[in-house]
Amino acid sequence: LTRVAHLAPEINPDEPILEDSITVLAPDGTELRRTSMVWAVLEPLVAVHRQIYPKADLTLLQKAYDVAEQRHADQEGARIVVSDLSEHSAEETSRHIKDAGGEAISVQGDVSRGADAEGMVKAAVDTYGRLDVLINNAGTASMNLALTTPMTTVDSVLDTNVKGTFLFCREAARLMIRKGHGRIVNLVTVATPFKLEGEAIYAASKAAVISLTQILAKEFGHFGIT
Repeated sequence: LTRVAHLAPEINPDEPILEDSITVLAPDGTELRRTSMVWAVLEPLVAVHRQIYPKADLTLLQKAYDVAEQRHADQEGARIVVSDLSEHSAEETSRHIKDAGGEAISVQGDVSRGADAEGMVKAAVDTYGRLDVLINNAGTASMNLALTTPMTTVDSVLDTNVKGTFLFCREAARLMIRKGHGRIVNLVTVATPFKLEGEAIYAASKAAVISLTQILAKEFGHFGIT
């Protein structure tokens, strides 16, 4: 996590923090390019990963509401499994990848259900024979004050963001251990370090993901999974 923080591009203070795209700046403040916020996070990870593990055969992407990282992974030659709660969304993202000449399949599933997590990983293995990289991108947010947040929302956010991330990390790791290598990326949020009002349960769920990631790094690192 420290390494990622050092590599991540800076955000232009004049840009709204919740915009889907950000400006990447050089050290002297010169604007280099604009990119999606999701890819701005993934790009330094991919750069490091490419040096260490350059021949990844498969990326499993959950909750594909932003296709930026899928398209870039396709350009790098990854074979992709797109998973989403919405079957239509998963199929649409998969179609975009294939239309661009890439290789992808789509799988509908609920990340908070253990059986669905097992099924999605199984689909990756059945189709491509392996799983090298997992990106936990599934997430749901709640923009509400703590005093007025319904418990149904609390359950939904925690089930998707925390439970879903845990289930996929565990299922992917069980497979990666057999190969002795693997990469897992868990996405979090600026709402946690910024302590944004109105996002108590969402920020708390992502804080749990940060802690989970740090602990799993210790548990899985012995098996070549980072």
